[in-house]
Amino acid sequence: MRRELPTPVSLIKGALHALPAQALRPGLRWVMRSMRRRHPGLFKRLTRLAPASILFEPDDIPHCFLLTIGTDDVRLTLAARQHPAAARIKGSLASLLYLMEGRIDSDTLFFSRDVAISGDTAVAVGFRNTLDGEAISLLGDALAAAGPLAAPGRRLVMRIDRRVEQIKARLERWRDAVHRAAHGGRDLAEEQDLLAADVVELRAGM
Repeated sequence: MRRELPTPVSLIKGALHALPAQALRPGLRWVMRSMRRRHPGLFKRLTRLAPASILFEPDDIPHCFLLTIGTDDVRLTLAARQHPAAARIKGSLASLLYLMEGRIDSDTLFFSRDVAISGDTAVAVGFRNTLDGEAISLLGDALAAAGPLAAPGRRLVMRIDRRVEQIKARLERWRDAVHRAAHGGRDLAEEQDLLAADVVELRAGM
């Protein structure tokens, strides 16, 4: 696992839920420009896969991202889920970000089915292999373009992310307490297990 700046997944996820596409596009361009400056070798290696396109499909946010690889350019844009692409990589936003940054072994993600690949697997595998050995930190890359504001910006982002995590945990505890009160003290996981057992029994009966 890499030791670069932690990825503020909760903050990124919240922003992707809240912001419309037209507000996200400038941010994507900002990140890609910064990454080109910081990782020129990576972008040069990616062009060896051209022509290729990969659609990243996070299953927990409303947006998808299309990586278009040409012989002299690599672009990342927002795209619809039905957008055609040579390969598709689907999973939670956290899994896709950690895959991009190399924080989790890609084979582990694929075999655990946290990430699913469809379409031209050679393109997806080539993309994954190209990323190997490259120290990527999306937060560090995005903030690098801010110059002297990078350090205070980093502290602010991480502080907000921790606050979002705290609020999220508090809401989950409140939700579970309400559920237990409404269902005779059973917690949510127990209720899900009971419902799953009922589904299995109904299918067997059918």
